[in-house]
Amino acid sequence: MSDKTIQVKSWGEGQGDFVLINESDFDENFHELFGSKKLSAKEVKAAKLLDDTKAALTEKGIAFEDGADQATLQALLDQAA
Repeated sequence: MSDKTIQVKSWGEGQGDFVLINESDFDENFHELFGSKKLSAKEVKAAKLLDDTKAALTEKGIAFEDGADQATLQALLDQAA
């Protein structure tokens, strides 16, 4: 169970601009992240590439840091080839 909280847009009067909820309680059909923006096609493509590279590294058993950028991850993957 996670103790992490997130900000969501308020849904009732008197709640202010946002409400803090447990991340595990987030329901995308009801809540909207506070300050969220719609990703551009370029951002979506970059996120998918990052996820795919992480998956390839994991499949090969190659460890990497969670916050590593695409260039770093790609270099690790290239070294393993």
